[in-house]
This record gives sequence, structure tokens and C-alpha cells, in this order.
Amino acid sequence: MLALILVGCAGVQYASSDNQKASAKLDSSASVYIARPANAMYGTKICQGSGYMVGKIIKKSFSRHLSKVELSKEAISEKEALGEAKRGGFTYFIYADVLCWEDHATEWNGKPDKAEVKMVIFNVSSGNIIDSSIVKKTGPWMTVGGHPKDILRKPMDKYISSLFATK
Repeated sequence: MLALILVGCAGVQYASSDNQKASAKLDSSASVYIARPANAMYGTKICQGSGYMVGKIIKKSFSRHLSKVELSKEAISEKEALGEAKRGGFTYFIYADVLCWEDHATEWNGKPDKAEVKMVIFNVSSGNIIDSSIVKKTGPWMTVGGHPKDILRKPMDKYISSLFATK
């Protein structure tokens, strides 16, 4: 019986309504400055480390396409980020907002983890928005362990890859 339950869970796929394709294409010889997002809130609770984790995921995804990628050491405002990006000579800067970060004990309560991040990409020299999208993912209803960061990596990679022209 236990084997049947385990086999039944093995085929569970992530529910997703994410992966918007980017409307703009970025230059692969460019550079990007990422403003570390502030931590998300879940009700009145601060989701400690969520901004840092999202920033690291974004940085890793961009690092697959660009050679110069930098993440701010702390959460900063959009205005501060633009200033830092200009001083650093970056082409683009990313301002991300963690809209949802739900880390549930899914294996006990059946509530899936959720992550949702609004991504805004700016051209540093003009300050204009190049692209704005929401990347979100809901985890499976049955899991052993896991966190929102684990379900966010693939959709973030897919979105960021869509920003670059395929060869």
C-alpha cells in the first residue's frame, strides 16, 4: 500500500501559471545590477531571508547569460539601485519585489509552498522600463521538505532565458 502511495506521488507536477515570455530582448554582452529584494511578508510575519534567496536565484539565472552580474549587499530602493547601477557602469538593473513567499509544512498539512516575484528590468542610461513580469510558482500538494526557493528556480531560469535571443 505504501509503495502505491509513493508511486502515485512521484508523478505529481508543479502547478504553474508563470513563465511569461519577455517582450524585450537583452544584449548578451551587457551587464546587470540587481537590487536585493526586501523580505516578503506572510500576513504579519516577515519571511526572513526570502529577499536574499530571491536575489541569489535572480543573480544565478542572469549569470548563465552575462559575464558581469552584481547583487546589492542589502535591500535598497529603486532610486538607490538606479544610482548604484549608473555608478557601476551597468547596462541594466533589476528591481524585484517578492509578492508571495509561503513556506508550508506541506508533508503535514497538504498546503503547497508558493512563490511570486515581480521583476522590473530597467535600462540604466535612460531609466526606462524594458520589461516587467511576474514569475510565480505553486509547489506540489505532496512533498517531503522543500521551500519556495526550490520551486522558484526553474520558472526564473525560463523567464530570464526568454530575455535573450536564442542562437
